[in-house]
Amino acid sequence: MMKELTWKFIENSKEVSGGFDIVFSHEMDSLRFFLLGTSLKSLPSFITSLLNSEGGGGDELCYLETYSNLDGGDFATGNDFEIDEVRIVHSLFDNVILKEKLFLKILYEYAMKVLEINKENKVLGLNWMNLMNDSLDKLKLKIYEDPCA
Repeated sequence: MMKELTWKFIENSKEVSGGFDIVFSHEMDSLRFFLLGTSLKSLPSFITSLLNSEGGGGDELCYLETYSNLDGGDFATGNDFEIDEVRIVHSLFDNVILKEKLFLKILYEYAMKVLEINKENKVLGLNWMNLMNDSLDKLKLKIYEDPCA
């Protein structure tokens, strides 16, 4: 059985463009590059999509699937996962299936750190800050107060 997954954030990393990185205790390149590849501008709308149990985010190279994204073909071929899980699909790395609640916790901490780092970013603007704060408040409620999450 795999040990508990932990993660940490690294600012001024030389390993990634932009200098902000997330490192996991286990090999999780799909998850790492999914998060790092999600554009800052689209992060609030991605969080909102997740709150509505929709997958998405990413691009043709890497994206997130929720249980509601699965279809009959996925179940017929065994290419499915449990209702309380999500799958990060990546064309360069192995796909990763995580408990949805764990993924939401990682995303919440990641997005909070992104918000902190970009609080003075005039390019993203006040509207982005407000959308991020709103989506993070709702995400926090889902993680910590929703018994189904």
